[in-house]
Amino acid sequence: MKTTYWKSVVIMLDSTLEWSVIKICLDVFERLETIKLHLVSSDRADIDASLENTYYSLLMRLLAPHFHKCKIISIDVWYRSTIVAVSYFLNNLVARNLVKLSLLSYITDSAKDAAFTSFISPRLTALSVDAKTFVAFAEARGETGVEIKFGRNLSVTSYHPEDKSPNLTEPELISAIVRFTDTYGCLSDLAVEDVLFDRLDDNEPEYVRTVNDVSFVDMDASFLRAFFGYFDPPWAEGDQGMLSLTHCRLDLPSGARFMADLVLTEIDDSATILRVLELWNGLTVDITDCPGFTDDVLDVMVRDYHCGYVSTFTFTNCPISVAGVRRFVSSRRPSDFFEELHVWGAPSLNDADRVWFKEKVPVELTWNDEVLK
Repeated sequence: MKTTYWKSVVIMLDSTLEWSVIKICLDVFERLETIKLHLVSSDRADIDASLENTYYSLLMRLLAPHFHKCKIISIDVWYRSTIVAVSYFLNNLVARNLVKLSLLSYITDSAKDAAFTSFISPRLTALSVDAKTFVAFAEARGETGVEIKFGRNLSVTSYHPEDKSPNLTEPELISAIVRFTDTYGCLSDLAVEDVLFDRLDDNEPEYVRTVNDVSFVDMDASFLRAFFGYFDPPWAEGDQGMLSLTHCRLDLPSGARFMADLVLTEIDDSATILRVLELWNGLTVDITDCPGFTDDVLDVMVRDYHCGYVSTFTFTNCPISVAGVRRFVSSRRPSDFFEELHVWGAPSLNDADRVWFKEKVPVELTWNDEVLK
């Protein structure tokens, strides 16, 4: 096939390296002006870490002369130790057309630092790396990012050593996020998932100011408390930005200042849900698949009058009753901002309930699959 038809190059590493395939790719890379490169380990999980390290090191050595032409570099492996090995070949790279860098691993078998000391990629718009690798990447010498209309996406992926110290603290990660935005510019999306930290660190991180939407998955109370304490988004009217929490816990009332949309997913702890809602002053609340969101939580929201500025509530697949939702809606005052209610996966309404909700919900009303207003 002519190289002009090549859009992306995907190399899957199994238990062997097929030299004939590698040679074809190298010949193609010589001719291409830009490269979208994807390196993927086999879906077999029985490969040994040292063997995967060796295969990728050999492959990276062969491909390294062409990395400067890459528009995408995506490396998906089993072991983080392989990502550390890969980082030696990406260090000092100057890739001015690179827009996406993804270095993903599934088993945190190493807590070593990645090898990044310099990485020049001013057009980088999407970065996905584990938390420990990200700290090294953010500390590396870079070049100011070109202006991107809709901002950049940063995904800090799982870093969860099972049998060794993480050698990573919460302030280190938060400060790394700040350094990344200092170099590359504003983030439209920040996602952090399943990161394990060392507990002892008295250092204070810098303030996170240039981030729009924030998503946390499987993050513990200590990190969330630290992040929200140093999160100061660039707006002050509360009509922008989304906070999403999935499988997270809070041990104290904590929330993000001046954000518009709240999404809670798969949270089974009622106390965590209440600690988020207690300080929430945004415009929307979306609670989905949360066993901890019960009538008792709704009753506390009624009693303590949480979420007085919220205009739209969406509840999906949560253990709440019609009576509980009625009590909640009754508590909304005429002078409130409350306008819309959308409920899915709840008990059915009878005719009297339909009439009552249509009278009490000002603008839009959905119950299960029925649009009532």
